[in-house]
Amino acid sequence: LKRDNHLDYTPANIVVSTGAKQSLTNAVLSLVNPGDEVIIFSPYWVSYAAIVELAEGVAVPIVGSLANDYKVTAAEFAAAITPRTKLVMYSSPCNPTGAVFSRAELEAIADVLSQNPGIFALADEIYEYINFTGEH
Repeated sequence: LKRDNHLDYTPANIVVSTGAKQSLTNAVLSLVNPGDEVIIFSPYWVSYAAIVELAEGVAVPIVGSLANDYKVTAAEFAAAITPRTKLVMYSSPCNPTGAVFSRAELEAIADVLSQNPGIFALADEIYEYINFTGEH
């Protein structure tokens, strides 16, 4: 994490799992209560909604437009938030589209989150090195 992403963590801040899907599932099961809404940027990996359902949450997919390379905008994200929203899930680069959010796009999404402090963000970073845009 430090070498590749310049992040400092202690062993107490790291969870070891058998894989990315288990880590995503563990996070959702830890954060989502029955009836909580989880906004999922769509298109998305096939198991995201099933993981939310396992936690008895409600999956709320937001479909990004072709005109924006299938990426959800901060305005679209903000419009989907309700009092029941607990979590947002996304991946960048995205599976299946390969779309990569720019720094400016992620900062705009972070601004929406800063205005909604009860919402957690869960970024699936499994494809960070499968990226041909030069930016991640």
